[in-house]
Amino acid sequence: MVTEEIIHFIKEQQEKGMTDADIHAMLIKSNWSEQDLQQAFDHAKSGIPVPPQATNSTNSESTMRLILTIVALLFMFPLGVIFMWMWMKWPKWVKLAVTIVPVVLWVAYVAFLFFVLFTLGSSKTQLNNQTPLRTTTGAPSVSTAPPPPGNFGSVYSQADNTKRRSDVNSILNAIEQYNG
Repeated sequence: MVTEEIIHFIKEQQEKGMTDADIHAMLIKSNWSEQDLQQAFDHAKSGIPVPPQATNSTNSESTMRLILTIVALLFMFPLGVIFMWMWMKWPKWVKLAVTIVPVVLWVAYVAFLFFVLFTLGSSKTQLNNQTPLRTTTGAPSVSTAPPPPGNFGSVYSQADNTKRRSDVNSILNAIEQYNG
């Protein structure tokens, strides 16, 4: 899109003594298209101003492309990246960041999902391969042998054992309900 500003810039650089080739190379590095530069150099040499209709239609086209690119980047990422690289005159580092960062995040997300699925899948397999803690009669497989002699045979340890049995039964019931 040729603007009065680019034509003024070219004239200014020529007055400072820069060659057209140097100015051209500098503007190409700034992401100006070859077609726009040719038109700008022609206008700079002839002194004919840029017609206002051309810049307005180009501005509306440029605005439409910008909106389309941003919407595509948000909702249709690969298509938005293609539009961005084709149409936008953004600095190369911005284009690279907009391309690479979401791709890296997507790869990390997919890797995380696979990790979670394989971890959960392997732990479920481990649970299925274990021997059941409950017998078919519903009696716990916790040992009901009398406590060893000494302090372990006190009333407190018997109460603790009863509590442990109750806890184990609660856990076994929960696992049984979970497994269906």
